[in-house]
Amino acid sequence: MKKCTYVFILTSLCWSFFVFHAQAATELQEVIDQADEGETIELKGRIYKGPVLISKPITLRGKEGTKIQGNGPYVIKVTGQGVTLKGIHVQQKAEAVKDTAILVEGINHRIKNVNIETKSLGIHLNDASENKLSSVSIKGEESHHGVLLTNSSSNHLEHHTISHVLDGFYIENSHQNMFRNNTVRQSRYGFHLMFSENLTLKGNHSTHNVIGAMIMETKGTTVTDNTFDDNKSHVHSYGLQLFNADDTTVQHNVFSSNRIGIKIEKSNHNYMSNNVVTSNFIGLQLQNAVDNEIHMNTFLGNVSGVQEINSNGNDLKRNYWDEGAKVDLNQDGMNDLAFKADPFFLLLTNRVPEYQLFFQSPGMTILQSMLKSPDHLVLSDDEPLMTTMTTNKDSHSKQHLLTILFVSLSMMAVSMIGFRKWRN
Repeated sequence: MKKCTYVFILTSLCWSFFVFHAQAATELQEVIDQADEGETIELKGRIYKGPVLISKPITLRGKEGTKIQGNGPYVIKVTGQGVTLKGIHVQQKAEAVKDTAILVEGINHRIKNVNIETKSLGIHLNDASENKLSSVSIKGEESHHGVLLTNSSSNHLEHHTISHVLDGFYIENSHQNMFRNNTVRQSRYGFHLMFSENLTLKGNHSTHNVIGAMIMETKGTTVTDNTFDDNKSHVHSYGLQLFNADDTTVQHNVFSSNRIGIKIEKSNHNYMSNNVVTSNFIGLQLQNAVDNEIHMNTFLGNVSGVQEINSNGNDLKRNYWDEGAKVDLNQDGMNDLAFKADPFFLLLTNRVPEYQLFFQSPGMTILQSMLKSPDHLVLSDDEPLMTTMTTNKDSHSKQHLLTILFVSLSMMAVSMIGFRKWRN
């Protein structure tokens, strides 16, 4: 008899849990509809079923284990103004192009500490302004964007971690948005900015993508204190590409170990200063670019520091180049010898790629001095610096400089020891 009673109680408990779990999974929309404006809904650490529509200023807050799942056009849709989402895991199983995990419309919403797993788009801000999204994690399946902004302005997106998506951030016809301290990896473009004005990229890290950031058909974009590294998986891989972009400010960034650190193409009147461009195949490439200012940057350890193609009027001044001879007779910190960016090595390796093995070899250096390129192909910095320019955040480049210094001193020491033994 006792055994039957225990079985009955256990069965009842299991059934009660199932019914309660099912109600939690199906009645979230009803709870939201019944909530008053300004109310906070505390979700339990279990699975809820979407889609969910929130159109009034309430807070939806989850705890560890809270998950909302969906398989439709959206899992959560936020409209109106003043909605807050916190501490929620969102899973979108739908795969259509227009499907999204979170759809945001309206103004003054807050989304924080949200994790998204999606087979489609992560977050879509459409006709949305003055919203703040922070500490959001998005993992996709490389077929859709992480965050999409369309006709959305004056938003702040910060501390996002995005991977395995098409583009980390895709922005179109959206102005005065701030993207700060985000990380995008293993995607096509880290940032893809198009047809927008006065955007800001600050303190972001774009790594192991095809292109770190593509800035296209924009005006007045500011790119500061970012790191673009290891974007080199494709023949057209760049740390940063400006294409038909005007009046862009690029300052205090690190471009390291990309195929091309920075490419400025069909872009005019852009300003680039105090950046560290290191260990790229080509540091800076100017193509059909006019009247850009390249001042006080550090070019270090690139196969070729700079290359100019069908461009004119670009002003290179007071940059540090590790290539070429250096003389400072009056000790003013300026190299008395102008830096000449001869494209000889690049032209040679374009025809015979195997010649890359002879980069900076004595024989190649002598050959380049004998077979100089025509003057119209040579870009010049008439006031190069004797020492490097550094940025406050450039721990990577500082480590690189220390490594080069150590290797140089070691080579000098070995040479001196060998010379003394030879004399004896």
